Amino acid sequence: MFFDTPAKGVVDVAITLAAVCLFDAYFAQAVLCVVVVVLGSADGLFGLGSAMLVVAVAVSSEMQQLVTADDILIAGV
Repeated sequence: MFFDTPAKGVVDVAITLAAVCLFDAYFAQAVLCVVVVVLGSADGLFGLGSAMLVVAVAVSSEMQQLVTADDILIAGV
């Protein structure tokens, strides 16, 4: 879907929300987090054919409890 991949055209999309918070919710209204999107083929997410996209997003202090470093969503497309 995103890239032409080998191994029967299966694309594994792993979205890891790594909360690298530069501001604490007690001292700031927004919390800066890093969203890491890994697009890999069926032979492995972190193999040589993987592409990684890192995006910095601002999350409000109310949403900080929902976005933590151990939240991992893996979806197969």
